[in-house]
Amino acid sequence: QRLTFQTLQNISSPTMTTFTMLLGIFSVILSLSNGSGNFTYPNELPSNPLVAASPLFQLVSPYLHEFETPQIIRMAAMHAPAFWNCMAVYHPTLLDALTKERPIIVASDDIMRDYGTDETMFLCSIYTFLIVDIYHIPELKPAAITFLESYGLDPQYLEINADVLSCSYFYDENACLQEIAGNYGFVPDIMASIIAYQNINYLNNDGWNADGKIGTNGKQCTANCRAYGDTTNYKPCTKDPTRWQPMIEDNGKGFFYHYDHVVPHIGQTAKLRLLSREELEDRTAPNPGYDYDLETDLVIDRLADLATNDTMKMLVEYFDDKLNVAGLIFTLPELLDLSYSEYMVFATGWTATE
Repeated sequence: QRLTFQTLQNISSPTMTTFTMLLGIFSVILSLSNGSGNFTYPNELPSNPLVAASPLFQLVSPYLHEFETPQIIRMAAMHAPAFWNCMAVYHPTLLDALTKERPIIVASDDIMRDYGTDETMFLCSIYTFLIVDIYHIPELKPAAITFLESYGLDPQYLEINADVLSCSYFYDENACLQEIAGNYGFVPDIMASIIAYQNINYLNNDGWNADGKIGTNGKQCTANCRAYGDTTNYKPCTKDPTRWQPMIEDNGKGFFYHYDHVVPHIGQTAKLRLLSREELEDRTAPNPGYDYDLETDLVIDRLADLATNDTMKMLVEYFDDKLNVAGLIFTLPELLDLSYSEYMVFATGWTATE
């Protein structure tokens, strides 16, 4: 498990062949000796997976609040693929939410027939959801461990399985992953490990520069790298009042500061979930023809009303929190009494458009 990719690259070809065979044998032995999870749905979890999902979102919500709105949307939008892809790997026809193709790893026909249930899919989703979130929010892990233990789940599956990671060293990674999934019996935790591995790889290459490895000049950053840093050398148009301006803020104690930007590069570099980059750039909208003087007066009037209306103040505060809005929208399927799969269709479609 401690071998690095560079170490493996330095191994000669014949030695590598022998090493690969031994590693494959060792992986099977390791999976049998350590044991992996099973398809048992813990009694501690609510019997309805949709009800059980609510505490999961409540767990991560305080940690997401530490980020700016675009980053919150980015990470929250990866929750739906965790749930959807855990459905797809246990379903005969569903497509991968990110690639729009069949998942590269799917359970065997007999597993789909005997264990392709909402409960199995949800167990896979819990581990996938938390592995990906912990990758980006390491401080979440202690709370996640407590959360899993309280619901009769195993915290050891909060890390990507070592055998799954080893597949990145093989030439045919997909065949390696499929073999490992089969060796472990396609149980939810191993499928979660594979899906999380793929989702993290997607996030590492989604154009947001979350790890800060690209500098403002678009080249590799070598010093003072910043997470989500601009990669396009963006400069605000301070002389144009109709363009976005850095907002000056203060802490009420004499410390003043302003935003330089919030991920300005994603408009050019981020991966799109629904449209191609060409389709997006070809789209146009009519000039709205705003009367800025009139609109300014209307804003002032609304703010005057707000100053004396406590109900409006509460609504502004509530709807200013995007996670509150998401929680409100996600109650709609419950009111409509949707099934687990219908709910996931709704969630995946909505977050993709976000």
